[in-house]
Amino acid sequence: LLTKSEEDLRTMDLVPLNEVSLTPTSCFGRRGPLYLVACAVNQSSYDDLAQWKNSKQPRFSPGQKVMPPPFNDRCVAVAGRCGYACETGNPTELKRCRQDGYIPQHELVGKVHVQYNRTTPVFLFCYVLLFGFAVKTIMLCPGIFTPYKRCTYYSADLTEQFRYILVVGVTGGGDEGKGTMVRNLVGMVSGLPPSCRCRYIVCSNEEGHRMEMLDCWEKFC
Repeated sequence: LLTKSEEDLRTMDLVPLNEVSLTPTSCFGRRGPLYLVACAVNQSSYDDLAQWKNSKQPRFSPGQKVMPPPFNDRCVAVAGRCGYACETGNPTELKRCRQDGYIPQHELVGKVHVQYNRTTPVFLFCYVLLFGFAVKTIMLCPGIFTPYKRCTYYSADLTEQFRYILVVGVTGGGDEGKGTMVRNLVGMVSGLPPSCRCRYIVCSNEEGHRMEMLDCWEKFC
């Protein structure tokens, strides 16, 4: 099994056919040691107008700050030169610089550590969401998880003396939607006494007078 290191995969060979003449309009750096890195990027990543249409700054500008090496997390190929700007000097006296004026490839590329969201804050956030969903599910379904408890001395004869029993559920406006209304209806219907000998009337008082709530009531009935 043949494997290649990151240095071999990301090495950029500079040949005369690939020479580029630069005519800068600003200074690349101060006088003294100078490190220049060439980075070949994926064209589709930077020519996609959908990613840059809302950007208030240009994609590339002189003096723009970039992340330090390793560069192989964003560059398809990378190479670097080192020397002195506006003065003469021996490249070997510079750190991370070879005698021929090239930056060693292992200084430019390296192992890229993959970042995951498996951190404690993310787990806590997910647990809070699951807990909130469980609480809301129990609130919307009161008659399913726990039966309605009645007094032990209840008798059906107690309802014979009434003409009717009226149960009213109020649904206010704002954040109370169809789910709240269905929860109220389930709770009121589940409160029907066993063997009731009078009329049992369920009334929903919708204070917002919303038509969608009326449709929900009609479908439930």
